[in-house]
Amino acid sequence: MIIRWTVEKGAAVLPKSESPEHVRENVDLFDWEPDPADHERLDDLDRHEPVYDTLTRDSTDETYGIST
Repeated sequence: MIIRWTVEKGAAVLPKSESPEHVRENVDLFDWEPDPADHERLDDLDRHEPVYDTLTRDSTDETYGIST
């Protein structure tokens, strides 16, 4: 559900799975219809804040493997 919801929002999704069964499930996004109530609940979780804002993040921090 989360992968489909994210794709419908226009975001790129890079799911990871080592299980062939889960890989197939991740690819079969549009052979089912989500319940509208599920969409509403997921939309209500949005805090309207960027998860990762590359324009304001300090990438010179050692966390990113770059030391100054």
